[in-house]
Amino acid sequence: MCLINLAWQQHKHFRLIMVANRDEFYDRPAARAGWWEDHPNVLAGRDLKAGGTWMGANRQGYFAAVTNFREAKRTLEQEHSRGELVGRYLTEAPPPGSYLLEIEQKSAFYQGMNFLAGNAEELWYYSNRGGAPCKLESGIYGLSNHLLDTSWAKVVRSKVAFTRLIRDTAFPDPALLMDVLTSTEGVPDEQLPNTGIPIELERLLGPMFIRLHHYGTRVTTVLMMDYDNNLIFAERSYEPKGEMLVYSFATEMS
Repeated sequence: MCLINLAWQQHKHFRLIMVANRDEFYDRPAARAGWWEDHPNVLAGRDLKAGGTWMGANRQGYFAAVTNFREAKRTLEQEHSRGELVGRYLTEAPPPGSYLLEIEQKSAFYQGMNFLAGNAEELWYYSNRGGAPCKLESGIYGLSNHLLDTSWAKVVRSKVAFTRLIRDTAFPDPALLMDVLTSTEGVPDEQLPNTGIPIELERLLGPMFIRLHHYGTRVTTVLMMDYDNNLIFAERSYEPKGEMLVYSFATEMS
């Protein structure tokens, strides 16, 4: 599962500030963030099993992220990769609204998901478990493994801390933004969601930062775009020999 906080047109210096945890099985192979060899325009980590990514940006200032929608049962015997949708958006750079409408037409081929896609001009959201694609207005949003701004404890808590940090800081430090999502504090049972999985598992998945023996938070990523369309992309890995990587570049829209 995953957790994302983002501010769209809410900061004096940055049109976009986004921080995200990627939660995944430890044995699923993945590459650290970097410029893709086969698509040098794309900056992202990479799922080495299916070939896509969970979050990334490109040199034109397009960005996207996907989270799973938590469900008790898998509903498809043969499914397409949700991460492939992020990779294709970043390589092709279509209008975000049109792209999400295209995904909506093919939504039956994908497990439950949330998809965020944008560029310097607009930001869109779509879930194949919650209605049509919609253009997001200026605001601060939280997203985990249900619909956008669902009041899960981890979403509410992280959004409060994230909002406080960006409103008190003229130039937010990516490392401090990442720290917002590192809390391992548990959630009282009465505040846990009911997604159809056992309560014992809901407890383990309740914190912002997850660390189980086989599954957990593997990286935290920050993406920031200023009003001149310059991008900062930072990633912190929690795996052995992991470190913080920072990329800063002017987009082709600058």
